[in-house]
Amino acid sequence: MTLFSIRLLVLAALATAVLPPEGAAATDSAAFCGPWLKLCNRTCPNGPGTCSAVCSGRYQACLSSGCFFFNVPGPRCQGNARDETATSKVKKALRDGRPVGCGARFGGRPCD
Repeated sequence: MTLFSIRLLVLAALATAVLPPEGAAATDSAAFCGPWLKLCNRTCPNGPGTCSAVCSGRYQACLSSGCFFFNVPGPRCQGNARDETATSKVKKALRDGRPVGCGARFGGRPCD
């Protein structure tokens, strides 16, 4: 193995060691924002799936800001303990096929 090859391998190893946190952050954001995207698409004012452009825009904003904005109950933000708990509840409800949504339009279910 040449000195150049060894240097190249060392640089590749260093790059791999340094880059994952950024990739992990993007993965974390997708994991946080994804359930809210699904919820948004299911709770459109004119029926499920009728506001996909709005939901998609909110999802893209969430990936960069860490907050998914809803009219009710307001933004859900990554790193906020209450919102992280709500995210877990939404994931479970979606997975189990239970009703989702909160506020007056959804039988007055509490938002938290």
